[in-house]
Amino acid sequence: MADTVEKEKIEEILSDDIEIGSDIVNDKLETEIPDANFYIKSGDALECGEIYEIASKEKTKMLVFIGPAGSGKTTIETSLYQLFQKSSVGGYYFAGSNTIQAYESRSFYTRIRSKEIVPSTQRTSLEMGKFFLHLRLFDRSNNEIDNFLFADLSGELFESHIGRIEETKKDFPFIDRAKYIIGVLDGALLKDKRKKDSTVESMLELVQTLCDAELINSECILQIIFSKYDLLSDLENTDDLLKNIKNRIKLRLSHLFLNIQFFNIAAMPSDTKIFPVGYGVEDLLKSWKERQSHIKKNELLEEQLNFSEFDKLNRKILGALE
Repeated sequence: MADTVEKEKIEEILSDDIEIGSDIVNDKLETEIPDANFYIKSGDALECGEIYEIASKEKTKMLVFIGPAGSGKTTIETSLYQLFQKSSVGGYYFAGSNTIQAYESRSFYTRIRSKEIVPSTQRTSLEMGKFFLHLRLFDRSNNEIDNFLFADLSGELFESHIGRIEETKKDFPFIDRAKYIIGVLDGALLKDKRKKDSTVESMLELVQTLCDAELINSECILQIIFSKYDLLSDLENTDDLLKNIKNRIKLRLSHLFLNIQFFNIAAMPSDTKIFPVGYGVEDLLKSWKERQSHIKKNELLEEQLNFSEFDKLNRKILGALE
């Protein structure tokens, strides 16, 4: 009998509905868990609005890689990230990133080498919006933090804006804050005699479009990268080829930029026995670290007014007016 009563009590307890929504429980929950929103960073590429949070707190430089589709822009950016996974680079130590997921998704393609003759990188989306990659680096030489923001835009997007000044001004307003404009010339195309001239001309027109759209600030440095340098290096006349291209670029753009720099890079070479992964990337990073001295444009123009027309032409040819 006692067992029967005890069993009925247990069944009664189990069958009772627990009123979670009672005032007592609600009051307790409200006391212990305040009404608050918690934001967890996704690690995806950043929007324009999100980069200001970084720039407002620490020293930040914006860099914009430009060039046609497949030239190697994203590969260079991701190879830099991957180099930091192994060790310090150019006196910098990796101190974090708000776009880890974006880097990892882009790097995935460069890590896959099986059954591929030439390593490839995922193409950057054509959609405008989230396209900034972020690196936070510690400079041991001065115990300072430097943030780098890379505008990772698709080559197709740049190509479609060549010569379209008003659209360029509307779609790329952030470029006028860039410390560096980095033009990437595809070494595979430069190697092809039929495509070399058009490749260089396309870059010159793209840079000219950005200037005509008034998106280049007075202290912006133009850097030109000869990407996939491993493909160029086996030519008999590599040095002469690059020298001629450099002179052509200086002749056309020296009046627009006070400083034009050139780099040979093989970010993901096809033969790592000859060129290590990330060849030339460290030198590029070091150039961003250096403190550049600038001359104001009006001072440069005043200096040029003192030259005769012959002197101006001669100095341009020699690359003196950089």
